[in-house]
Order: sequence, then C-alpha cells, then structure tokens
Amino acid sequence: MKIISAILLTLAMAMPAAADTVVLYHTSDVHGGYSVHQAKRNGEQKPIGGFAALSSLIHKEKNPYLLLDSGDTFQGTPEGNFSKGAATVELMNLLGYSAMVPGNHDFDYGMDVLKKMAKGFNFPVLSTNMYEKATKKAPSFTYPYIIRIAGGHKIAIMGIVGTHTATSTLPANVKDYYFGDEPKEARKWVKKIMRKEKPDAIIILAHIGLGGPFGGKRVDVKADKILPEMEQNGTLAVARAVKGYPVVIFGGHNHTAIFNSYKDEPSGVLLAESGSHLYNVSRIELEFDDNTGRLVNTSGKLIELWTEDTGSDDYVLPVIQKYKDEADAVMNQEISYTEVELSRDFREGGIDNMAGDWFADAMRRQAKTDIGVQNSGGVRTNIAKGKITFRDVYQIMPFDNTLVVTELTGQQVFDMVNRSIHLKGGLPTTTLQFSGIRATWKIKEENAATNEPARTEVIEVSLCGNTCDSGNPIFTPVDYTKTYRVATNNYLVGGGNGGDILGKGTVKEDNQRVLRDYLIDDLKASPVKVEPYGPRLIQVK
Repeated sequence: MKIISAILLTLAMAMPAAADTVVLYHTSDVHGGYSVHQAKRNGEQKPIGGFAALSSLIHKEKNPYLLLDSGDTFQGTPEGNFSKGAATVELMNLLGYSAMVPGNHDFDYGMDVLKKMAKGFNFPVLSTNMYEKATKKAPSFTYPYIIRIAGGHKIAIMGIVGTHTATSTLPANVKDYYFGDEPKEARKWVKKIMRKEKPDAIIILAHIGLGGPFGGKRVDVKADKILPEMEQNGTLAVARAVKGYPVVIFGGHNHTAIFNSYKDEPSGVLLAESGSHLYNVSRIELEFDDNTGRLVNTSGKLIELWTEDTGSDDYVLPVIQKYKDEADAVMNQEISYTEVELSRDFREGGIDNMAGDWFADAMRRQAKTDIGVQNSGGVRTNIAKGKITFRDVYQIMPFDNTLVVTELTGQQVFDMVNRSIHLKGGLPTTTLQFSGIRATWKIKEENAATNEPARTEVIEVSLCGNTCDSGNPIFTPVDYTKTYRVATNNYLVGGGNGGDILGKGTVKEDNQRVLRDYLIDDLKASPVKVEPYGPRLIQVK
C-alpha cells in the first residue's frame, strides 16, 4: 500500500505551536468551469466564479488552509473536453490543491486520460474503494489517503469513489474495476488511519452526496428534511458509519450547494457540498484545543464567488485564456438558432423538459426512427433563445457518446417508460427523456396495510409516428406485439443508468459517430422555430 506522508519543512524539535483553527476549502463538479460566469445579483448581471476568483479568495486567508476537490473536474466545457483535462491539471496545480477524489465523469475519456492527469498533478488522486478486478488491488495511480500538516495539526485525507461510477460513466471505461460499498469502506479505512496515523482529523472526499430532495439545489439543510432513505445511501450513510471519529465529509456528484454545511447529530460528522461549475466554494473551519490538540468543533459556510467580493487574480487568467483560445477557434461559430428557450425545467403539467424533448426529437429525426431516448443526466445545460453556436451544443452534450439504433417490442417500450418515471426524495422525476412518445402516469399512495411505499404507475403510452413534427401530432396507443426502432446512445445500451430495458433490445446500428454531430446536423437542417410538442410525461389523478 502506498501512503504519501507530508514533508515537514522544519525539524521536529522546531515544530511550530499548533494553530487554533485550520481552514478547508472545497470544490466539486467544476466540469471545466474555469472561466468567470455571469449571473443575476440584485437584479443585475454580475461576474461570478472561476479559478481566478477562487485564487484571489484563498490567498486572502489568514489561517493555515488546505484546498480539496471531490471530482468531475474537467468534462463539460470545450476547454475541458478539448484539452482532455490538461487545463484542469495546470490550474489545480497553480492554485495548490492538496488532494482530490475522481468523479464518474473523470473517467469519461477512458482510463489512459485519467492516469495521465494523475501523473501530471502535484497532488494525489485518492480512492479507498476502487479495485482492479484482475488483482483485487487498488489501481497504481491512486492512493487511499494522504497525511498533510496544517497549522501544526496532522490531517488525514481519504477518498471515496461513488459506486454509481460503474454505470454513470460509459461502463466500458471502468469494466476492469469494481467499487466497494462506500459506508463499509469508509469505516474500514477510518479505523485503519486512526490506528496507524493517529491524526487530529480525517477528511473524506467523496463523489456522492446527501441526495434526496436536495439534489442540484442550493439549500440550508435541516434535520427535519432528512428522509429515511437518505440514511441508507450517500454521504449521510458514510457519516453514520464513522460515528464517533473526528471526521468531516465533503460530498459531490449531485451538484448540491449547502449554505452552512450540515452537522449530523447522530454521528457528530460535518457534511458539506459545494455546488457545481465553480460558482461557489465551501469554507470549513476545524477548531482544535490549544492544550490537547484535539478537534473540538467544526463549522462551515458556502461562499459565492462573486468577483466584486473576491477579486480576481490576474496571474491565473493567461492560463485560462490559453485553453479558451484553442477552443474558441471552433466553438464560437454560429450553426443555427432557436426562437424559444430550451430549458431543463419541468414542463407545465409534465416531468419532461423542453431541452430533453428537443434533444430526443433530434435523435429520432436524424436516425429516422419511431422513438428517441436520451438519459436526463446527459442533457447538461439549457440553450438560450437566439443564435446557437458549436459551444452551445458541446455544453448541452459534452460526452462523446455515439448514437445507437436498437429495436424494442411494444411491451419493452411501455416497461422502459414505466421504469423511467419514479419518485426520488418523494418527488416525481424521470431518468429518460423521450421523443415520439406521450405517456400518462399517476402516483399510487403509500398503503400502510400492505406496507407498500408510494410509487408511480404508468397508465398509457402512445406514439405519434410520422405526425410528431407536424405541429399537431396524433397519438395512438403502443402495440405490445409490434417492434419499434429506437434511437438512443451507447451509454444507455451499454448498461448506463436507466438503460436496463434498452440494453435488452436488438442493436441494429452503431456507426461510432458521436451523438453531438447528429445534434449539429439536426440544428442546421431544422432551426428551432416552435416549442417541441409536449408535455410528454403527463401526471393524472
């Protein structure tokens, strides 16, 4: 087992007195968001986020600090994708990160890309629960934990990769690896680290989060909002597994931003999540007893990186600009336009969204199939009304998935829709976005007598055939005995999240052309002049 020990720059005899407070800064799910963004503040558009703002903020810190990340570092913008993570490596090294855990999307370009990134970092990539299937050992480019000295205190930092990674990246990219249960591995390694290293605190970097109703939101988490199922999964389950130890957990993956962190009373563990795309950073304070050196308190807050508050470090900007210039040569070219905003918000009366509806429509049109299916998590951004550039397409579809045509029976089509619609955190949602389809569904309430939980149930699935793009589609019920051609992507057919039914279909075409190219072709042929038909997934009583 490889353990990196912190290098002490002073002799042991001259160890400085321990600081009262050590600060941890945390980012997650940056997704290539290197540059400053624009967002509304007090009714005006203001600059926010990016590495220059983060650098300026942390360099004003008066206490000893560590800078950490919970993964999904580069995939998501042209600068990140085109450089295959090289921009991330250069910027994270420049800011002085101490450690990171890989997120599922850090595997999107294959293991060779992630290994190259790990070799380029000036800090370790951490994982306690990723193993090679062939050897049952951890991969050579990761470390289970690292020891850092901050303010005279011994801080252990360990990593937990989400088990969802097996299906939330292209499954073929991680086919040679398996991921151990997060709570079990966390407890095993926390006990091992405490016994061997005797640190003053342990920091867990995890690419999982609280989840539940908090996913993708900016929230102030309260105990009465914690759902029972959250105690069995995600970072809360990890916290309960390490009860009684001096632990802070930084989560990710769900793009949740927790305003004031969350102290889980049953475990005593502080949990923090920092949102996405580097709009925010979490700042956590570890307070130690002067006499004993023991951790006595943890607290935290979310800092929004408004540049009028943080400032901007100019020395970072040329690095960002270098990668931006390389991408801009192609990305700023206009390819089409839309006369309506394509938003990822639920459509009125349904749980599909207009961005996903258009996306699936484009797949169906380009493949000339009966149905189009795209995973909801693969529709990454909105497209604003107005001109559409290559950059817009790359941002809504940053993955290099290919378009696949498969065949499903009518029964499989119904089952696919029925499985896609479900309750998450007590609220309805859909794993997949559909074209060529309209479905009605309802919520079946909890049955206390039979101990059945509340669930969704699809009532009818209908198809619009060659009328889908007519402006007045005509729907007929799915024929369970008929076979339908379905345009989807290789992620879903290969076993990705939501693709269990699609994976059972009969694949007819996969020419290895990336799906993004089909979207570009469709936009050139069919600018978006009206809203896609919908809503498509309609709740009824």
